Amino acid sequence: MISLRLSAVYRKEIIQPSFIIFLSILCFVACKKDVPVEEEETQTAITGIPEKLPFSAIALQDLSAFQQNADWQVVGDVYADWKVAKQLNVANGTGILLTNKVNATPLAFNLEHGDIEMKLEFLLPIQGNAQLLLQGIYPILLIDSWSTTNAQLCGALPEIIPSVNACKAPGLWQTLNLLFRAPVFDVAGKKIKDAQLDYVILNGMTIHKNVMLKTNEVERAIANLVLQSTTPVAFRNIQTKRFFKDRVTLENITYKKYTGTWDYIPNFQGLTPVAEDTLTLITGLEQLAGQTDHFGFVFEGELNIPKEGTYLFETQIDDGGDLYIDNQIIIHNQGEPGLGTERALVNLTAGKHSFKLTYYEEVWFAWISILVEGPEIEKQPLASLALGKNIWEKEPELIEVRPKNAPEMVRAFIEYGGEKRTHAIGVGDPSGVHYAYDLKEGAIINAWRGRFADVTEMWAGRGESQLLKPLNTKIEPSAGISTAQLASEKVGWITYVPDGFKALGYSMNTKEQPVFEYELNGLMWKDNIEPMENKLRRTLEYSGKETKGYWHKLASATSINQLENGWYTIGGAYYLDYKGKDKPIIRSTKGGQEMIVPITLNEPLVYELIW
Repeated sequence: MISLRLSAVYRKEIIQPSFIIFLSILCFVACKKDVPVEEEETQTAITGIPEKLPFSAIALQDLSAFQQNADWQVVGDVYADWKVAKQLNVANGTGILLTNKVNATPLAFNLEHGDIEMKLEFLLPIQGNAQLLLQGIYPILLIDSWSTTNAQLCGALPEIIPSVNACKAPGLWQTLNLLFRAPVFDVAGKKIKDAQLDYVILNGMTIHKNVMLKTNEVERAIANLVLQSTTPVAFRNIQTKRFFKDRVTLENITYKKYTGTWDYIPNFQGLTPVAEDTLTLITGLEQLAGQTDHFGFVFEGELNIPKEGTYLFETQIDDGGDLYIDNQIIIHNQGEPGLGTERALVNLTAGKHSFKLTYYEEVWFAWISILVEGPEIEKQPLASLALGKNIWEKEPELIEVRPKNAPEMVRAFIEYGGEKRTHAIGVGDPSGVHYAYDLKEGAIINAWRGRFADVTEMWAGRGESQLLKPLNTKIEPSAGISTAQLASEKVGWITYVPDGFKALGYSMNTKEQPVFEYELNGLMWKDNIEPMENKLRRTLEYSGKETKGYWHKLASATSINQLENGWYTIGGAYYLDYKGKDKPIIRSTKGGQEMIVPITLNEPLVYELIW
């Protein structure tokens, strides 16, 4: 039995000689100095269908997801006390797992796992120290390594140092993502493969990749997940996805080959096959066809589903094809030449289901990839990637911009909130504190420490996203217009670039750092952003007409709270230290809260971002 839950809207990436010519022209235009991009780049992406099945969330309304332990509790919010090390302040509520004790009893989950994909958020106090113990015996160190004097780094494994110090400041929420492979044992119980971490990602930075794990503890195929801490620590948004050994298989495969010239999926039922036979695997399309272009196939077989549940299917096909299960079309690739990716979610019962895939190849190369993921079944191929002509180059070498004796400025596309900002500039400083700025809106959109920028995409694979990428953990301060005129402090902030708003370019200060200049209906200002140790200082100087009714938005987030040291925590993502004499106004918005201050002529508005 089959139930189709959702079909896919897909993206077509047409790779043809004419497209290469177009890209060459685009490269020439994009590389010319001071040529503005007047129109936002638009992309059609798959919508409504996730790339993977969702994670299972650990409920934190109480401690029922864990083994009994009096040293741990569920709370509503936590804040770091910047006056006292190893201490957290707590607010009542639910949603956050906390121990506020030193050397707390380790907390075991009611969750046994083998292979597991996991993501969570954690918050440490100053000098905080905790561990995530995979299967209770493989530790990942969660430590406050924000201070460069700390010899250990957050995310360290036993005897393995992370590739970068991606730790954020204590008291901020940090993210950890990982994929763990349990040790493998034969039928006699002898270990035949060590445990492995495919990756560990801390705050968006891959700090470990393909690491084999060693331990002197007794190893098992399945064991409990454990948290351990020597100081207070908090966790939230704990999500897991366990994988077991079940597999989806495709059996009794037959094929029929057709020849012809099509630029759409033909009606194969009205055509006569030129060959037919059986297969063990759908692969090697051009070898199977005995030609490189102008052919088609209809593959049929039995799909063996190991357990009932929701299955995610993904096809990558060039030039076009349709996937059927139980005689129902599940995924449709429209027959426009080029590589298309589509997905669908389908409810399937355990057992055998009929399978059919139609496919046609017009020109250049033949490509079919079918992937499937199911309940506790990792994403796997049903048909292998089959390239007749390998157009993909090997992974390009890193092209890195390194500020040495003076700041470096790179006009580039820069990502904010998962979207590409096209009117942006990256500014790297020899101090090791960097930022990205949206020139169209006059806003800081990224800030990070450490190494500056990976610009590989800007020079290799020019048909791709062409992003400048920060080389360490970044924060994303509030984007959008930061200076606006409001009828009153109760009027909502504008979400567009207003008439009269003008970018006047930038000048250079004595430290060779850019000072951005803007005008709004006669009000003029200079935006001076200074990298300092572990922070950015922003100074805005306003001049021109009377500033009555003009405001500056300092930040917006789901929540904004002031700490005892005077700093504000912005959604738990970064700190803001406001230097003005008047206290900012924090007001509610549809999405949470925002912080605004009135503008005064000839009185600098100064604040710092710390993360």
